[in-house]
This record gives sequence, structure tokens and C-alpha cells, in this order.
Amino acid sequence: MNNSVSISKIMILKILSVLFLGALLARGQTTTPDASNTFHILALWEPIVRADTTEDQIRHEMDRLLVQFGKGNRFNRIGFSFIYPNGKPELLRRAARLAMEKGLVLGPVLGLQSHGNAGMAAEFIGDLRNYMWKSDGRMWSPMPRPDKPLTWHENLLPSSSSRYCDVVRTELEKRTRQQAKEILAVMKEFPGVIAVVNPIIEQGLMGGGRTENGALIYGDVGPYAVTEFRDWLRHTGRYDAEKGTYPGQGAPPEIIGPLVKINGKLRSAFYDDPNPAEANKTGKSFNLTFGTAFKSWSLRYFDLSLNPEAITDPATDFRPQSGKAFVDGGFELPAPDSLSAFWRAWIWVNQEQDGEYPPGNPATPAYGFAQVMSRNYVSDVFAWLAAEGLPKDRLYAHQVPAEALGNSPKGVEQARTMGMGVWTGYVADCKTVGITRFGHIDPKWMTQYAPHWGIFEWHPQPSAAPDAQRLYDAAKSDLEEYSANGCRFLFPGWWYMEGKPKGDTKTFPLPDSRFADAIRDFLAARPDEPLK
Repeated sequence: MNNSVSISKIMILKILSVLFLGALLARGQTTTPDASNTFHILALWEPIVRADTTEDQIRHEMDRLLVQFGKGNRFNRIGFSFIYPNGKPELLRRAARLAMEKGLVLGPVLGLQSHGNAGMAAEFIGDLRNYMWKSDGRMWSPMPRPDKPLTWHENLLPSSSSRYCDVVRTELEKRTRQQAKEILAVMKEFPGVIAVVNPIIEQGLMGGGRTENGALIYGDVGPYAVTEFRDWLRHTGRYDAEKGTYPGQGAPPEIIGPLVKINGKLRSAFYDDPNPAEANKTGKSFNLTFGTAFKSWSLRYFDLSLNPEAITDPATDFRPQSGKAFVDGGFELPAPDSLSAFWRAWIWVNQEQDGEYPPGNPATPAYGFAQVMSRNYVSDVFAWLAAEGLPKDRLYAHQVPAEALGNSPKGVEQARTMGMGVWTGYVADCKTVGITRFGHIDPKWMTQYAPHWGIFEWHPQPSAAPDAQRLYDAAKSDLEEYSANGCRFLFPGWWYMEGKPKGDTKTFPLPDSRFADAIRDFLAARPDEPLK
């Protein structure tokens, strides 16, 4: 009898345990928060990692954030984002320690892009080919000189994004891996505090404006980028299918036409052509395919094989019409503003194509080399970060969705010169997409490439006053739409310290705004459940 009672009690306890576990599972209480099921709102605030900001000031701003945003919950986290203080990991460690005290999370942004990367220029100033060249034949002004100290402006001049620019790439990899090691050490010391790492701020080409004749100014027309573009189209050099560093990454058939088997490998039909005008019995010639009239595969300006020596004089004519650095009929980039097949091979601009994406989108979009070069730069940096141990699911890019800039003259001109787009912020190895966006964006533009995405400079209504109701309405609507459609990280801007002029935020003051109110009300209504 007693045994029967005991067995009955055990059965009842088991049933209750199963029911309780089921209830917890239904409420998401046994699911561990991670990068795929948690929504993060990290206000952009640079001074958190400045040496002259005290711990008391940081704690005070963290308390203000908790009041203005609310505390959130396990699956809806808040905190701060900021540019990583290069070479000063102790400042990140301090911020992480204080964030852990307050139950906040952090999102460092790595300034590893080719433009605005202060300090890198000292490593490659000895050769002006390491910089990005503009299509108007002029260099960025003033250009640095090896015999003079670098000014801040000169440190910010854009370097070439080309994989062929070895001096820049070597320094970039060195810095990337060092920062990854420093951040990983802080991650291990303060588990769960660093929610995301956002490398590279709007990596792309530089340009804009017009020449005196009205031609669009764009980049990069320097010898490294142009050489890589040529080899990408031909599947030669580092894009050789057999001996190259990047086999299989050359231009796709949608751009260059059907591939042909040469030496046992599928290659570009131009692979073994003696010059752009001769097809060598493999497909059409380059000139016939693209409507060009090139006579030689050598570069028109400063071919690397013919001019291996460094260029050190900023007064150099970068578009000479005679001499050793000039090849008549040599290979060069397409004329700007052209809608030819050659221009599309250089850059695919959605606005120029009735808003259409290139063939193969989204699986294998046939974007032009300008976009490919930007994306390669992003992907290569991410590969180095992951190789040092940073978790892939917490690595997100930070690109401008060029197709969202609209059909206004300014929007189209930006799209033609920046070599960006949502696709360039998609990192296949991480299955993440990261962009910058001021204004609304359709989540489908991101989820066409990957399930999870983020906006790493975000403001829903750039033209609205901080106290405008429409700012609140737009922010609340976007928060609800984005969180339900794959968004996992938002970096709203900009936070500022109490007592500081609102102008210190540079653009949009976040504290005491209707934007902050919308974030608070949104979070207050969020269940403590994982996102699907």
C-alpha cells in the first residue's frame, strides 16, 4: 500500500515536472539568449571609450540610458556602441566592466575601412600608388609627402581597396588581427557584455562631383585597382582558376559571356587572348563584347609591369599622354556616366537599370567590380577576425544601401561613385547583413541575402525635430517591423553626456527625445521571449 502511494506521488511529480517544463519552454524561459534570438539597441556614444571620460561619468550616462530606454529583458538588450579605441584595449575593458555592473551590453565599431582610417597612412606613404586615384586625374589634396610629418587630414586620405595593393593589405590584416585579439580577450574576461562587433564603416570607393566638362568623378582608377579589374574580367593573375590566389572568384558569365575550357579549366574567353581585339578562337573578343577599342592588355596609365617603381611626388601627372607611364590604346576604366556593358562590368547601379538588381540576385548577383572590390575588402577583413576567434554570428558589416538612395540626381550620383549597396554588407560566411540607414528601409532588402541583419547608424526620421510626434511614430513603427523581420542590432544616434550642448551629437540628439521615448515604450511592451 505504501509502495503504491509512493509510486503515485512519483508519477504525479513527474507529470507536474513535465507540465512545468512545457510551460517554461512555451514562455522561452529555458532558451539561452544569443545573437540570433535577441534584439539589441545600442546607442552610439563615442566618449565611453575616451580616456578623458571618468568612470563616474560613464556610470551616470549608463543610468540615464536605463531610465530613458528602460531595462529591457533577457531577449531585448540595451547598451552603448562606439568606435573601438585602436591600440587602447584598456578603455574597452573599462567600458565592459562598467557595463557588466549595470547589466548593459556593448557594440564596438572597427574603423578599418579604406577611408578615414587615421594612422595607417604612415605605413604606405612612400608610394602614392597605394592611395585611391580619382577619374579626373587629380589626387586628393593635399597629398602627403614622405619627407614631411603627416597631418590629420592626410591620415584620412583613402587608400586603395584593391587586393593587389599588398602594402595596404598587409597593414590592414595586421591591424585587423590585433584588434580581434584585444576584443576577444575582453569578451572572455566579461562574458556576454560584447554583443556584436561591427567592422568597417561604409567601405567603398570615393568620388562625387563633376569635372569642368561635366564628367562624373569616381574612383579607384589607380594602377592596382585597374590591374585587378582587368584580371578579374580575364580570370588571370590572382584570379587564375589554377594558379591564382582567388580561383573561382573572377567575373561571372553574366558579365563576360560564356566560360570556355582552357587548359582543362573553365575560364573567361579572354584568358588567352593576345590582346583585347583578338579572340584567339575562344568566344568573342573583349572589344567586341564590351564595345571598347583597346589595343593592349597593358594599362593605359602606369602599368605595374612597365612601371614597377614607387611614385613619391604628388606633382606627378597621373594621366600622362606620353612617356614610359603611357600606353596608347592601353586598358583603362570605362568613361563615367556610360550605360554600356563595360560600365556595368565596373559598377551596376540599380537606379540606372530601372531599379532592377543584376542577374543572379540574390544567390549570385552579377554586380560590377567596384561593388565586388568593396565586398571582397569587407569579407577578407571578416575572415581575419573570425580566424582570430571572434564569433561569426556576432560580426556584422556597416555598408550604405546605395539602391535605397533614390532616383534624385544626388542619390544616383552617390550610387555611381561609392561601390556599395546592401549586397556589399552581406557576409556569406557569417550569414549576416549590416547597413547604415537614415529613414525607413524594407527588411526584404536585407533578408533576401541573410536571415539576420542590423543597422549600425540609424535614425528613422532625419528631418524631424527631436520633440516631433512623427519621430516617435516612425521609430515605434520601425522597431516593431524590424524586430519581427530579422533585425537583431540597431545603433541609434546619437547619445550625448548630460550637461553637454546638444550640438556635441553632431547630427541627431537622442537623449530626452521622442526617439528615446519610442525605444522605451517599445521595450516596455516586449515579452521576455526569444525572437523567431
